[in-house]
Amino acid sequence: MKLLIATTNKGKFAEIKSYFGDLGFIEFLSLDDIEKEIKAPEESGATIEENAVLKAKYYAKQTGMLSLADDSGLFVHALDGFPGIHSARSGNTVEERNDYLLKKMKELEGNERQACFRAAIAIYHPETGNTFISFGNTEGRIEEEIHKEIKGGFGYDPIFTELKSGRRFSEMKKAEKNACSHRGKALSQAKYYLIKQYSPRQWIVPIGVLVNDKGEILLNKRNDPYNPEFHEKWEFPGGGVDWGESIEENVVREVREESGYEVKVIKRCSLIDLQHRTGKGDLWRVQIFILPHICRVTGGDGVVNDEEVLETNWVLPEKVLDYELVGNNAGMYEKILPEVLEYIGGM
Repeated sequence: MKLLIATTNKGKFAEIKSYFGDLGFIEFLSLDDIEKEIKAPEESGATIEENAVLKAKYYAKQTGMLSLADDSGLFVHALDGFPGIHSARSGNTVEERNDYLLKKMKELEGNERQACFRAAIAIYHPETGNTFISFGNTEGRIEEEIHKEIKGGFGYDPIFTELKSGRRFSEMKKAEKNACSHRGKALSQAKYYLIKQYSPRQWIVPIGVLVNDKGEILLNKRNDPYNPEFHEKWEFPGGGVDWGESIEENVVREVREESGYEVKVIKRCSLIDLQHRTGKGDLWRVQIFILPHICRVTGGDGVVNDEEVLETNWVLPEKVLDYELVGNNAGMYEKILPEVLEYIGGM
């Protein structure tokens, strides 16, 4: 899926993209990658949080893409939070902004020079309206002058010393700064959100290919009116693995619930059949691995205890493919049929 990092600042884009670099399911775009020119919105929020959300929503609606925007500021406690939300606008250049703040703090000493960086990250999805906000805070102090020999960083990095390390942001390598910086803390939360919300899920679905004493195969007709592509089609009993279950325990339990029979697992087949399912706009993506097991019926009354089953039917192995099967069940059965026939022939 695509994520718009709503900035034209190449340094900021590279920093955020690098932080999310191992999220292989996302393609990252900046505003420079958008074909149409989009006028920047007025940052009219009273807080950095409001501005981050304002920008994320604005660019998401302009592009139709999942969008991430951030806002941050330096807050000097003795100056009632100045420069705060105006941090990037208190001068025309980095040098001007640093010089202006140092002059404003000229008479401040000791604890009066305490300050903090704050950052807010907002992610907005234009289709669902889902909004995520994360925050980061780094405590420190403002030095009395810029060390000219220290090069690196941006913004107020050359005059801000982080409290725990006692080092200026401009002295730190990117990884060091990410580990303690306000933006790094906010990005860490945003990264976890993206993984939890949008990363593909992998499901293993064990199924039972039941064989009775006559050498017939059990099929279930599915009751699933909310999913027309599955409703009233035929499938083999099985389902997702519950917490703490082994694969074999799952097969036995699901078969009992969906067929009313007790079974013994004879063989786990060699095939793992992969299916892909996606939700609207890639809101969710699932990889489903079907793991078939040949099972021998050992008991039970055939009374189904599952609302998803309309009826059951015992079918000769060569007739199974005459039924309209769910999803990739037909392709799977074709591949394991030689193993099924081999087992039946040896009964």
